[in-house]
Amino acid sequence: MFAYTATSLTGSWALVAFTPIAGRVEPSTVDHLLGLGHRRIGLLANAGLSSASERVSLFRRMMKAAGLPPQVIAGSTADETIGRVVRALAKTDRPTAVITDSDLLAHYVYDAAAEAGWIPRDLSVVGHDDLPTSHLLAPALTTIAVDRFEIGRQAATMLIGALNGDEIERPHRELPAELIIRSSTARPAA
Repeated sequence: MFAYTATSLTGSWALVAFTPIAGRVEPSTVDHLLGLGHRRIGLLANAGLSSASERVSLFRRMMKAAGLPPQVIAGSTADETIGRVVRALAKTDRPTAVITDSDLLAHYVYDAAAEAGWIPRDLSVVGHDDLPTSHLLAPALTTIAVDRFEIGRQAATMLIGALNGDEIERPHRELPAELIIRSSTARPAA
């Protein structure tokens, strides 16, 4: 089980943000890909996401611990990030597996790689969010599932309390997330 944390800040504005707790989400994902035999794993990160720097840092540490070079593919916008992943996939030393910040970014990886028939034979792909359409991709997307309803419920409760001037008793809350293994990951081609 993975966890997310909620943070509230009060003042003239109230903010509730849910981000993965370092060390909880990515390890199982990286371990899954390493267990399949991948050694060139890329992290597709959208620098615009609040959790991007934490994920990149954790990914680099995990790859270093495995004795492997991290391949971070990132841009300052989604379009720039997508352009960089297309260029990375065109290289001869391209990743054999990619972890993305979101299922939406994973959809773009599919656009770049699925037509060539790479997924999962030549490129394993893992998304994040378990969007309702992710299981409909061909092949079905392996992803990290989060309970969006529960995140929304807790965020709304905290936000309403903050707007009413209430003290938030537990500003950091852990919520479960789960790696859903589908058809988009496999052993790398020989």
